[in-house]
Amino acid sequence: MTRPTRPLRRAFILAIGATLLLAVPAAAHPFIQGADAPVDSLASLTLDLAHGCSDDGDAHGEGEEPTTEVALEVPEQMRIAEVPDVEGFEVELEADDDGRVEVVTWIATTSTAPAPELPFDAVLSGEPGDEIFLRVFQACDDLSYRWVGTPDAPAEDPAVRLTLTEADPDNPAPGPDEVLPAESQAAPEDPEASEEPTPEEAPATVDEEAADEGAEEEAQDADAEETIEEADEEVTVATPGEPEDSPLLWGLVILVGAVLVIALILGLRRRPAAAAAPNAVAGDDPDAEADETEIR
Repeated sequence: MTRPTRPLRRAFILAIGATLLLAVPAAAHPFIQGADAPVDSLASLTLDLAHGCSDDGDAHGEGEEPTTEVALEVPEQMRIAEVPDVEGFEVELEADDDGRVEVVTWIATTSTAPAPELPFDAVLSGEPGDEIFLRVFQACDDLSYRWVGTPDAPAEDPAVRLTLTEADPDNPAPGPDEVLPAESQAAPEDPEASEEPTPEEAPATVDEEAADEGAEEEAQDADAEETIEEADEEVTVATPGEPEDSPLLWGLVILVGAVLVIALILGLRRRPAAAAAPNAVAGDDPDAEADETEIR
């Protein structure tokens, strides 16, 4: 067997060393496991953060600080189909007016992993061989990195590169109606408002509603009683000693007064006649005068 000469071995070692040197920086950045994905198919991808934050803020080092938040900016050639749950993280989705997910954010709740692996399902459009770039934001407690550099917009920290391959017939792309809408996975703005009452809480809610209805009915009854009392004060009730001012009563009073006036006039007319009648009788009867004389 022919052995390679020393110069050839030296060149071979240098080539391997150069390859490793080129691979180390790439491994020190976030990447998509496998680095490729089929077009027009349901692709199961995993974003690997590669390392946590460095104490000295060096994005190219092997940081061990726990990653607290990761945000993935979804390019136009990608449509998010689903984001599975990740232990220790909470997922939030931001979508446009048409429901297309534009940003996927993983927020650490209990995780202390420096370099978490974050899976998601997506559908990619384009031609095999095309490269797309995913802009990623990584944050720790006191540090943060922005992996956003692309060939069109270079930056110190490169974006995640993904190469498109031929379509996968075994995993066809789901239709628009089969993709979960963003609001079904996004964290609710008000958790208390979105939570349904438990069976133990439901009776309390019913009792509170009944109490509110009872209080409202009592308030209505009190208002009705006040209205009735005010009406009673305004209305004047007629009593026997205080006749109401009505045309019928006034007519009756006038009639009685007229009858009394007529009776008074007739009574005054009869008095002179009665006074004259005794005198006439006394003068015409001589026997009565004699009797009166004898008596005297």
